[in-house]
Amino acid sequence: MAKTKKTKFPYVYRAVYPKEYIDGYIAKIVRKSGRLFTVFQLAEYDGNHDKCVKAAAKVAADFDKKHPKLPRWQIAQLRRDKKDKDLPAGIRRVTKEVNGKKYKFIEASWSPQPNVQKKRHFAIDKYGLKKALALALAERKTGLAEMANR
Repeated sequence: MAKTKKTKFPYVYRAVYPKEYIDGYIAKIVRKSGRLFTVFQLAEYDGNHDKCVKAAAKVAADFDKKHPKLPRWQIAQLRRDKKDKDLPAGIRRVTKEVNGKKYKFIEASWSPQPNVQKKRHFAIDKYGLKKALALALAERKTGLAEMANR
């Protein structure tokens, strides 16, 4: 029976998969900046569990140093592919239709805590494009500051 079990080292797992001829340890980390999945076979370390697990732990620790975890507020500032490429991350143009009439907005969005999405709309007709954009940027900035303080 195949099984994977945690070890006392972070990101290192004991792996026994007889059908795939794997008997050893796996170093596994997934980050936005890269991923690590390396198998360390016990046979390569003459069946010595300590040597094998320490080699896996060293590789995992090195990868963890080179690719640190980013806090949520820093991930929120990363540039992404999106429809409005001329606008920064978290700001977008929105058009809503009410009773056949279209209203244009600039929307700022952020996530103060996991699974919670906050949004603010600024009407282009009311504020003008430049002021609506400036207000949206200011609102998002305060939202990101709120995320950083958590």
